[in-house]
Amino acid sequence: MSEGFALDWLAKREAVDLAARNPILARAFADYVRGIGVGRPLQIIDLGSGSGASFRALAPLIAIDQEWILIELAPDLLAVQTRMIAAWAGAKGWPVETGDDGGITVTGPTDCGAGGRWRARARRLDLARDLGQLDAMPCDAMTSAAFIDLVSGRWLEALAQILSARRLPFLGVLAVDGRRLWQPAEKGDGRLQEGFVLSQTADKGFGPALGPRAPRFLEASLSGLGFAVTTGFSDWHLGPEDGALLAELLAGEAAAAARAMPNFAPLFDQWERSRERSLAAGRLRAMIGHLDLLALPR
Repeated sequence: MSEGFALDWLAKREAVDLAARNPILARAFADYVRGIGVGRPLQIIDLGSGSGASFRALAPLIAIDQEWILIELAPDLLAVQTRMIAAWAGAKGWPVETGDDGGITVTGPTDCGAGGRWRARARRLDLARDLGQLDAMPCDAMTSAAFIDLVSGRWLEALAQILSARRLPFLGVLAVDGRRLWQPAEKGDGRLQEGFVLSQTADKGFGPALGPRAPRFLEASLSGLGFAVTTGFSDWHLGPEDGALLAELLAGEAAAAARAMPNFAPLFDQWERSRERSLAAGRLRAMIGHLDLLALPR
């Protein structure tokens, strides 16, 4: 995926992601970390932060002074984080300040109890090679979104060890879990699913990705290290109003399945064309399964 494509994809999916995030786990994470940040700003690291969507989703919920380090590798995503945070805060009428270091601070509203000063600062880091650098960063909690399904089991085990050694709470959201339902049913759905899941286990730079097995793998790893782990659904439910995102999904999934199972490329092309007709007719719907995971030290 090119960097420009990644930015466009994240922009298309942010509203759907925000609606899908599991509210029970998000509130439980916010309640827990709010108890850590007493008398000082709470320190949060967001892994694979993209355009800063997790900051925008969670900072108002945590609602105390916070300092976020937004870890990302792609230069174009790092470049837009401050701008997108400023636009988000401005749309809500919340004051924004930018610092000489490129960081941005949002002052939350006190009239509705959100309150606090929420600071975000980007840091470029290759998490595939330099995960160990997290040990040197001040941190009270970690988060990630649409990320843990891209990495290998070995990488997740290393992350679990870091979380365990520092007794850090972790909220990982919007990890694919393999469930997909397209409506109306279409010839080729089963084979397309097989090919797409196979593509999700390709190496994304972190070793062979776990794809849909990642949430349960990390749950088992952290449970074995003494964390209290809870999971909850955060599924996408897409309909005609999500036409741009559906069109992106159709093209992306058909292409990925064809790369993974080239002998079935004609079938996948036929599947995509038929789905495009359903989309144009306003009949296409999809459920894309995701899991959120909350791990709290005990």
